[in-house]
Amino acid sequence: MRNEMKEELKDVLLAIVTAVLNAPHYFVARIKKAIKDIDYRSLVRIVISQREIDLACIREESKNIQEIYKKACNQT
Repeated sequence: MRNEMKEELKDVLLAIVTAVLNAPHYFVARIKKAIKDIDYRSLVRIVISQREIDLACIREESKNIQEIYKKACNQT
């Protein structure tokens, strides 16, 4: 039980730090997880909770992440 609490606390702290340092990246990760897990409630909640400006930043961050993956895959 104690290890589970440590793991949850670590996840929460990591989420907070990620959101503070790069909010669009945080939301890209949350959206991808919701899509992967077929969690439509979370996906709708994330999209609705963000303003239009935030969604533009999230979309841009998603494109940046995709470019990084493409470059990494092409180098190997």
